Amino acid sequence: MRTGREARVLAVGIVAVLAFSVQVARAEDALRFAPLKAEEQSPAQKAWADTISALHAARQSHMATATSRSMG
Repeated sequence: MRTGREARVLAVGIVAVLAFSVQVARAEDALRFAPLKAEEQSPAQKAWADTISALHAARQSHMATATSRSMG
């Protein structure tokens, strides 16, 4: 039978092995579906992609402006 200290050391060891053996993946790295070419998209898909692109560009512009203001 293990003592309390031995059980804790074993538990910490198991957690450490699991933590370091699991590959870390970010949400941005996940590819859920193969990308569609522009000519393969429906009009609704094209409109959605344009909206997302515009929002992304606006956010990038806002972040760049905010960064330059905080630096200067």
